[in-house]
Amino acid sequence: MPSPRPRFGISEAVDYVRARSFPDDARDLTGLELEWLVLSGAGQPDDRAAHTDGGRPGEVRARTGEAVLPGEAMLPGEAVLPGEAVLPGEAVLPGGSALTIEPGGQLELSSQPQSCLASLCAAVDEDVRALRGNVADGGGVLLGMGLHPDKAARRRLSTPRYAAMADFFAPDGPAGSIMMTSTASVQVNVGLGTGSDREARWRRANVLGPVLAASFANSPVAAGTPTGRASNRLAVWSAIDPTRTASAWRRGQGTESWPAYVLDARVMLIRRTKADFVAMRANLPLGRWLTEGHELGYPTVDDLDYHLTTLFPPVRPKGWLELRFLDAVPTPWWKVAAAVAAGLLRHSEAGARAESAAAPFAQSWSVASGPALAHPGMQWAARECFAAASEAMADIGAGPEVADAVAEYVDRFVARGRTPADDRLEAFARTGSTLLPEDADQLVGVAT
Repeated sequence: MPSPRPRFGISEAVDYVRARSFPDDARDLTGLELEWLVLSGAGQPDDRAAHTDGGRPGEVRARTGEAVLPGEAMLPGEAVLPGEAVLPGEAVLPGGSALTIEPGGQLELSSQPQSCLASLCAAVDEDVRALRGNVADGGGVLLGMGLHPDKAARRRLSTPRYAAMADFFAPDGPAGSIMMTSTASVQVNVGLGTGSDREARWRRANVLGPVLAASFANSPVAAGTPTGRASNRLAVWSAIDPTRTASAWRRGQGTESWPAYVLDARVMLIRRTKADFVAMRANLPLGRWLTEGHELGYPTVDDLDYHLTTLFPPVRPKGWLELRFLDAVPTPWWKVAAAVAAGLLRHSEAGARAESAAAPFAQSWSVASGPALAHPGMQWAARECFAAASEAMADIGAGPEVADAVAEYVDRFVARGRTPADDRLEAFARTGSTLLPEDADQLVGVAT
């Protein structure tokens, strides 16, 4: 909560953000956060465009024996690293993932990170199967897609944080509400590495972002209509306050670009009490709040920590690198996303080759969300990136199953200049629905 007097200055804030986001003791692990849209089941066909509140969380609770908490129970979507405390009451699934509910009823699994990619994917796969069964028992279905293809959902959670977020985004149009309630992603968490690795990985993650985002584009329909974009989820994020959603990486600045980004980002909200969050409608960058204060007070360390949780750039450093730019995709394609991202960041030779290919598109987020791999240059860069990643599979412990999925993804999509969005568009043209065969095992008896 704010203090009536200044507690620290700009230089102290920069040092704190640097140490918090790029700590010296970072571990070289990989974690996953999978978000799923939820469709309601048979007998409720008209409600599917508005989602359900997490399939029927009571059913999930009964199966797991744990409480399902709102998405803000942890730092939003945060994967718990070994040695960190797990908050009381978190729902933990058989493979060890924490389960949270997002504002529009989306469900999110946050894995325990591991050094072996095959073990990580196996554990998350177990949790996805368990969650799918729980949701089906409650009359719902999980859908791996970046944006709900029909109407925007209403907000299902009215916690102080989400209410303030909605108030903050409202003056700029509907994008903030759509982001909160109707989007889903695959987030890959990769360790910082040590020494010079952290600078290289920070740069590489940001340079690779648009090419990888384009390669997994999977949201071509919005409000029931194809828009001409492969990833409408990315387009929604791009329409939100750029001080917190634009790329934080600046060529030549290295990791120092992050503290500057944090200071320049607008303050979203100020917490007067645990239950009273005030949205900041006026433009108040964190740096100005530190130096000039506000009628509600000056920021404390807790306020600075909370400010970090309200920043959503494509790559967010949190003691590891959280890659936030990938559309949600169905099983097994999220395994491919994890393998390719981890391979290119953790394997220096493969990463260097991919970075060279992706460099011309390092800021091409509009290409990634629009034509994606239909753009000839982006398609060539994606082929190079996936070829480099394929060579790194053994070294990162991907295992035969994941490596085979990567090869299948290349053959089906990347080599042909396609993404899952193209398959969904073809399905939509044939049937009026974006649902694909990959979704079929979840859709038995469900009205779609």
